[in-house]
Amino acid sequence: MKKYVNFAVTIVAILSIISCGTVRYLPVSVSQKQSFSNYKYVYVDPYHSYGSYKYYGCDVVAGMLMKKGFIMLSYNQYINMPTSMAYSTMEVTYGEGGTRSVDIFGGFTREVTLQFVSAATKDIICVCTAEGMGKTASEDAEIAVRRCILKLFP
Repeated sequence: MKKYVNFAVTIVAILSIISCGTVRYLPVSVSQKQSFSNYKYVYVDPYHSYGSYKYYGCDVVAGMLMKKGFIMLSYNQYINMPTSMAYSTMEVTYGEGGTRSVDIFGGFTREVTLQFVSAATKDIICVCTAEGMGKTASEDAEIAVRRCILKLFP
């Protein structure tokens, strides 16, 4: 009986080590329609379409874009900006897609999509999708956002 218990513990330990290894993410997907070189200002939309605040990835998006040299606009600055400024401003919308199971113990990745739109023309500049896996939903989203931004702005 002791042999069976030891065998079972060994199998569980091996499976745990295998499943807890590095996650193989799907490649970051980028659909680039325009260059970012014409844009200086950014507004990151922090709200769901039904009005509640999205707290997972919007602050990460804003912080990383500021590091890349973009000037972040507040909501009031965005809605009151002059038309001439709109042509150098883009709006970034954050959305979460599905999840993907990655191990036998219920681990999964969370998919995040960032959409960059011209404030003046409402044309899509770029759409980027990536997945992330952390210990919490917010860490999942943060990792996915970082993967997107680093792919777009190496």
